[in-house]
Amino acid sequence: MGRKYTEEEISMILDTYMYLGYQEASKEPVELKEVIGKLSGVPEYGTGGTYQNEYRILEQAVQDEQIGNLKVCYASSTLGFDQGTKACTFLDEKNDRIFVAYRGTGDGEWPDNGLGMTKEITTQQQRAVDYFDTVARKAQLTENQRVIVTGHSKGGNKAQFVTMETEFGDLIDRCYSVDGQGMSEKADARFRRKYNEAEYQGRIQKLYGIHGENDYVSPLGNQIIPEDHVTYIRTPVQKGNFAGYHDITYMFATLVLDRTTGKWVTQFTGRRNEEVLKQGSLGKYASELSKEIMKLPEEERAGAANVVMQGIEAAGGASHGLNGEKTTLADVKHFLFAGIPAITDATTKTAGGLNFLGKTLWEDSYTKEIPDRICIEVDYEALASKSEGLSAAAEETIRLGEQIQSYEKEMPFYMQGRNLVTFQLNQVASEVEHLGKKIQKLKRGFKTKKEALNYEKEFIRKTAADMKMEMNSFIQVYFEDKKNELKENSIRNKQHMMNKHIVPYFGTRKMNEITPAEIIQWQNTIQEKGYSKTYERMIQNQLNALFNHAQKIYNLKENPCKKVKKMGKSDANKLEFWTKTEYDRFIAGIEPGSEDYLIFEILFWTGIREGELLALSLSDFDMSGNLLHINKTYNRIRKRDVIDTPKTENSVRTIDIPNFLKEEVQEYAKKHYGFPENQRLFPIVARTLQKRLKKYEALTGVKPIRVHDIRHSHVAYLIYQGVEPLIIKERLGHKDIQMTLNTYGHLYPSQQKKVAEMLDNKR
Repeated sequence: MGRKYTEEEISMILDTYMYLGYQEASKEPVELKEVIGKLSGVPEYGTGGTYQNEYRILEQAVQDEQIGNLKVCYASSTLGFDQGTKACTFLDEKNDRIFVAYRGTGDGEWPDNGLGMTKEITTQQQRAVDYFDTVARKAQLTENQRVIVTGHSKGGNKAQFVTMETEFGDLIDRCYSVDGQGMSEKADARFRRKYNEAEYQGRIQKLYGIHGENDYVSPLGNQIIPEDHVTYIRTPVQKGNFAGYHDITYMFATLVLDRTTGKWVTQFTGRRNEEVLKQGSLGKYASELSKEIMKLPEEERAGAANVVMQGIEAAGGASHGLNGEKTTLADVKHFLFAGIPAITDATTKTAGGLNFLGKTLWEDSYTKEIPDRICIEVDYEALASKSEGLSAAAEETIRLGEQIQSYEKEMPFYMQGRNLVTFQLNQVASEVEHLGKKIQKLKRGFKTKKEALNYEKEFIRKTAADMKMEMNSFIQVYFEDKKNELKENSIRNKQHMMNKHIVPYFGTRKMNEITPAEIIQWQNTIQEKGYSKTYERMIQNQLNALFNHAQKIYNLKENPCKKVKKMGKSDANKLEFWTKTEYDRFIAGIEPGSEDYLIFEILFWTGIREGELLALSLSDFDMSGNLLHINKTYNRIRKRDVIDTPKTENSVRTIDIPNFLKEEVQEYAKKHYGFPENQRLFPIVARTLQKRLKKYEALTGVKPIRVHDIRHSHVAYLIYQGVEPLIIKERLGHKDIQMTLNTYGHLYPSQQKKVAEMLDNKR
């Protein structure tokens, strides 16, 4: 049968099935392999047919019983829903699992996509919820079943919305949004009103994004999927197939060299491409574009989006809008005078846009995947100097606006409006082409990709030197400067906090115009959210780090944070830890010699960090010298196991371990005879470790603490035994003694009484 399909893969295959244009509804439930079998020989699904790529993927996938035996049921059409709702349910009876899949944008749904950027809930989002609620009642879903909601593109947006909105949300285990766009701010506010913080976070944590590296749809709107829940997949799109970056079938494709012709050919398979990447140039550009659009006033954003979405649908051959949607004269004006400038700003005035133009737009191919491609970069400075050309194109539409005054105040888009918008789009496209030809002459060729990237880096740095730049842009510069200094996990955590707590407030403000008064106002908004004082201090530290960097490196006159009292407080004086008695009670509840037993023994008797523990191998123990060498740490990043150097240089250290702990490690190794010396001793993730801690805390009734607090417990025990701070500093791997005293100094017994007694004796 081969490798077992992952839950992600199954979800993506079912999302692909939703595009086949065929649903078996006559005799539900019916096995998926039977449905696909009926399509064999039908022209639409054969070579050159409309659904050939989708069919190839399904044809191969259903050969595996994990996919083929899934039963198709509750098709939305049989439940009375319109074609825009298109959804289906799939039963995995063997594993007591249910998949609910939503199709991507269908006829008449493009305007609904645009409305999703501004409205609290759209027509199709509500119908998606209605469908799920109907299925939940008909199928009598219970907590004993694993329920997965999924969809591609618009279907992914629906899947997210359903997970957050449905009254049966507690029954949903996970949502896989494949290239699905985000929400409006109003939608997110709706969810926050509906639930308390714990309930809201509970649903948010069920959301997972699976995106093509250069997908241009998923970055749109307000992102609610946690950053660490997003996976990027390589999409081997061939030359000229720009739309392929958003086509789900390319997630199941590889590039194969045809040695006869010497050309690269796309081969579609029944398994998704396993290669996980970072977001690509086009994806980053789409993110920049979304930011610019979301800055527009709501009415302008809605109007511009409505015209764009209806224009795309009209270009695809649609002759009518869903429910007879119309675009107004005001919508067209918003597109001409607000939408186009927003697009041009994102394209020509942001690092993501310039990078996309330089690397993608005027190269011979949109494909990054074909090896040995020539690396050509654009002269960014010249490009930026020409950016006014596109803005001028938008301004020229004033004349066009005057011409259409004679039109009806409300125009059916697909009639009077079609020529108007088509003309304008052609006008802008012509200007882009003209600009491209100008820039073509300004191209600089670089011998290596490294040279090109260095040039790009220097360009960004030059731009950053001007503190009139917006904080959004400076944050990019900050992480570019810090990429070799900070570890990947640290960067990810800092980016998450900045994007969530700083960018929404200061993102469009110029660095040199932010005042101490604004800092105080920002602090007030953060403090109203009810976070812990420790977390407030962490957020504050991120803003302070940005301004410190700007002041130190880019000559910002002063750091406005320094004039304001820091919010929150560090947790140095609020350490949680176990006494030796509490630890003895805890460890007594675990089977001696088991994996869990050894894990917590090592943590308590060495004081190492949890990442250092999870990176340990048998080769790190020197049994003859009773020593433990700490020289690496473990992180789980974007579903990858990452072994890295420890937190700081000082964290590389050697720890003396007690003889009984050495013997426990030796006994464990004997039980696992043949265990590779250099393999991770405990192949689990941090989340699993935390769950096991909570399990034994509940079992033994000890005070609940975090895994990291066991490190504090080790230190508290050493202090109780009279160990000097300098020894503890070396054992913990602290940078200096001050760090140790700042963290644990309050645990040392006061010496004041001893001083008084000494003075008394001297009298």
